[in-house]
Amino acid sequence: MVKRSSLLLVLISAAAVVFAGCTGRSGTSVNPIATLDPANVRLGMTCAVEFPPVDTRRTGRGIIGVGFEPFCVAWTDIFQDETGYRITVTVENQRHTYRVAADTNEYYPPTSESPSSIRNLAVMVFAQTPRGEEQVNSF
Repeated sequence: MVKRSSLLLVLISAAAVVFAGCTGRSGTSVNPIATLDPANVRLGMTCAVEFPPVDTRRTGRGIIGVGFEPFCVAWTDIFQDETGYRITVTVENQRHTYRVAADTNEYYPPTSESPSSIRNLAVMVFAQTPRGEEQVNSF
C-alpha cells in the first residue's frame, strides 16, 4: 500500500508541474515548454518567423524571432501574470517602441517602421509584471 501511495503522490506532483508551469528562481511562473527545446516551441500565432533559425535560437527566459513577409516580432508568452509587453525594434540607429496587451505573443509594426532585412536590426521584448519589467529575450 505504501508503494501505491508514493507512486500516486509522484504522479500528482508531476501533473501539477505540467499543468501549472514551473517556478523560476525569481518566483516567476515560467511555461516549461519555453525552457526545453527551441525547435519545439511555436512563436506567435500568424507571424512566419524566419530569424533566427530554429537551431540557433537563444534560450533565455523565453524565445523571440522575427519574420519579414510582412515584418513581425514573435515571442513565447512565458509569464502567467504579465500586464502587457514592450517591444523595441532598432534599425539603423532608429528605435521604435511598441506596447501590447497581456497574453499576446506577436506584433506587426507599421509598414513604414519595418526593416526589410536583419542587417543592423536589434529586437528586445520585455514583459510588464507586478515585479517590474522583465526581459523575455533579445537579439
